[in-house]
Amino acid sequence: MPDIKHFDPDVALDQVVRLFWERGADTTGINDVVAVTGLSRSSLYATFGGKQQLYAAALRHYLERQSRPVFDALATDGRGLPAIAAFFDRLVRSC
Repeated sequence: MPDIKHFDPDVALDQVVRLFWERGADTTGINDVVAVTGLSRSSLYATFGGKQQLYAAALRHYLERQSRPVFDALATDGRGLPAIAAFFDRLVRSC
């Protein structure tokens, strides 16, 4: 019988993405992840694997939630070069 999760992995990944973004993945320890998500180490390991697998899951989550919608909108924008220039302008202003 599969284990029933008592948390939403997508919510946890949202929190981990933010944490990695703010502190960097290399300097963020699993104890930091536990503190931010409120999940136990065992729940994190059972769901995502080790830190490298968690990082990969967070990166996939970021790409799906943040990058893909932006690139999809850019791909369907019929303005061509002005759309690309606007994309980079928004990117620079967001930094």
